[in-house]
Amino acid sequence: MKKIYIIAAVAAIISGALLYFYLNKKEEASIPEGPSIVKVLTVSEEVPAFTELTQDNLMYVEFPEDYVPKDAVLKASDAVGSVSDGTLYPGEIILSSMIGTEKEKARSMSYAIPEGMRAMTVEVDNVGGVAGYIAAGDFIDLLLYVSPQPAEEEGKEDIPAYTYICGDNIEVLAVGDVTFEGGAVYTSLTLSLTPEQCREVYAAQSMCNYDGSGSGLNALLRRHGDEEGLEHTTVKTAIEYKGGK
Repeated sequence: MKKIYIIAAVAAIISGALLYFYLNKKEEASIPEGPSIVKVLTVSEEVPAFTELTQDNLMYVEFPEDYVPKDAVLKASDAVGSVSDGTLYPGEIILSSMIGTEKEKARSMSYAIPEGMRAMTVEVDNVGGVAGYIAAGDFIDLLLYVSPQPAEEEGKEDIPAYTYICGDNIEVLAVGDVTFEGGAVYTSLTLSLTPEQCREVYAAQSMCNYDGSGSGLNALLRRHGDEEGLEHTTVKTAIEYKGGK
């Protein structure tokens, strides 16, 4: 009789254990699986508009895959070097429409200027501008012609005509508004210059007039790939020339 009780007790324990495992499995099966998680790109701190993105201001965050926008940027390599179109905030998923490189360069000249250089615009006429054949990305030399001028003080010699190469191998960042009356014509060139070159070119430009009768600044268009340097002379200021020194 005692054996019967023992067997019954063991059977009850086994049945209870089986029921527990069955109900536990059933409960687990009724719980839906969680969404897949992926890493998306955001910024580690607030980034103002028109700011270049770097490894230092980017970070990854985890986000449910089903809710990630189709144009989300998933790789840092796709964002580094780009420019923010507007202000970016930490935790905000970066979308491809929020950043751009070429688009922002086109909008703001400052992103097209090489490091350490300055953008400066010079005035040219049709002849000095190579008859409209210069385009952004070309390289030029700058030739200054100073017309003869009488000395402003008695006892000093008249000033003879001079020509100077006042800048060489200069990159053209942009050309002014182009008109097409009888051919492409523009009246200005925006150049990439060192600060010292800016002083030289400004001094040269201050002595120019563009009515065809006096001094002038002429661009010399270089052949593509020609990087040979030219010897050029420091441009005197207009005051020094007018004084006959």
